[in-house]
Amino acid sequence: MPFQRLVQSLAHHSAWAEPDWERPLDVDAHLALVEWRARVRGAFLGSAVQAARKGAGWSGPDYLPFRSYPAREAAQTLAQCAKAAHVELPLREGLRRLGQGAYETLVSSMSGRVLVALVAGSWLALLRAVPKAYQIAGTARAELLVLEGDDHAGEAVIELQRLWTFADSYHVGVFEGALKAWKREARIRLVQHTPSDVDLRIEWREASLA
Repeated sequence: MPFQRLVQSLAHHSAWAEPDWERPLDVDAHLALVEWRARVRGAFLGSAVQAARKGAGWSGPDYLPFRSYPAREAAQTLAQCAKAAHVELPLREGLRRLGQGAYETLVSSMSGRVLVALVAGSWLALLRAVPKAYQIAGTARAELLVLEGDDHAGEAVIELQRLWTFADSYHVGVFEGALKAWKREARIRLVQHTPSDVDLRIEWREASLA
């Protein structure tokens, strides 16, 4: 049933927590859990590779935006890029920073420009496009439930399933980057069910109204 997990999460107010960016992350243990069929489009990796090359250096391959890659390889690449680009930061914080750069890379692409044109300047319309975007980007699934509000201020919850590229850190950063680009002040909390299944609760307010 759609939204069943979100409804359960919303019923337990104390379950929602701020991300812990300093919590240790065992990458090898995470990779060992990744479903072998899980896939990710290279579009999620381009900005991470660019950041790594500007940091401590990156000798790995380039990733084509529309080519599909194994999620295990994608997660390993993101972890390596986070370590290279943000040597001084905890790994989860490094992954978050990589995610924050993903939106600008997306909107600079042809498909990203088309998406921005379709939402016609509406932050809420962009948010409503999230489930479709994740469907296109790989084998992950997303459900969106807008609790209240409009473009200027509001609250929504997003259920992410089978998302192996660090849903609790990298993808939190992705939403933070989009919110910043749209000049929205925001608070993001989460409930983590499994390493690949996370619910995000996003509260936003137009920066001029904050």
